[in-house]
Amino acid sequence: MFTSQGLDDLWKLDVRNNYTWVNYTVAGDKPSPRGEALIWVDNNDNLFIFGGSNNSSIDSFITLSDLWMFNSTTMTWELLQNESDIVRGGLGNGTTETHPGPRVGSACWSGNDNDLWLYGGMGSPNIFVYADVWKYSLTKKIWTWMSGQKDTGVAPTNDVRLNTPSTTALPGASYGAGVTKDTDGNVW
Repeated sequence: MFTSQGLDDLWKLDVRNNYTWVNYTVAGDKPSPRGEALIWVDNNDNLFIFGGSNNSSIDSFITLSDLWMFNSTTMTWELLQNESDIVRGGLGNGTTETHPGPRVGSACWSGNDNDLWLYGGMGSPNIFVYADVWKYSLTKKIWTWMSGQKDTGVAPTNDVRLNTPSTTALPGASYGAGVTKDTDGNVW
């Protein structure tokens, strides 16, 4: 757990040791203090953290866009990406230049392919809410815009039949949504 109090401490609830908390001290480079960051764990128990906010005050609220990996074997952080603006490229065509841009409050999950996924979230400085889906490939080390709209603040599209897959059905912009993944890899 990377706490949301604007600190840069790292905690783990050790379920194998009677549910005790462990506070890790990490030397070297590490993510700056932040709140509302997106967090994933891959199949190798490495921790990934993306974005969040500097939490300094509502007047100087700044969303971040750096992606870090905590290697649970070496106990070190590695900066994987640090871009400041959103660059979508073509839908489904990721490159080393594409990335989701700064945000907080996105829904995130690890895919069956071990890639990192995110949906929506909020950016600053103009406080806008996204309706896009991004994937970070751990093998290629690139972000790809996979689905959703370029515009921010969009409403859901309800012009389709319920319970029927549709390329035009979209849930709309979202901040703070919860997600879970089923055994087939579907996201709810």
